Amino acid sequence: MEGERATLQTRGGLAKRKLTFTFPRECPDGRNIGIICRYVGQRKSDPPDLRPGTNFKQLLRQADALQRMEDAYAKCCGGHNRWTRLHCALAGWMNSLDQYCDEELLVITLWYECCKLWGNKRFDCFTQAAPSRSYIP
Repeated sequence: MEGERATLQTRGGLAKRKLTFTFPRECPDGRNIGIICRYVGQRKSDPPDLRPGTNFKQLLRQADALQRMEDAYAKCCGGHNRWTRLHCALAGWMNSLDQYCDEELLVITLWYECCKLWGNKRFDCFTQAAPSRSYIP
């Protein structure tokens, strides 16, 4: 499911809701930091409810990683200059993906391909897997 839109039909209590998110998201850089900050908080990925027959737990870990990114971006985008925002957002992106991979590697399942790599190779893999314009809600 690398670089694709994940759509889950979920049943949470009495309500039925549809969750759509893109994983992974692009690496923050000079061309997208403005968009990241402009739409911060509008790209929520609420954790889905269990649905048998899907990669539910992997999708839940992905949604959690995206929410950690959004939380980091919210801190990064407040009142800093462009360079500081970019540096902070990049660190938030990397930390969120590292934590996602740490959680992913604890499970005996098919791991997300990029999580099998280490260091810059891991981040290069996530960058290549991300669709462009993934920050516009």
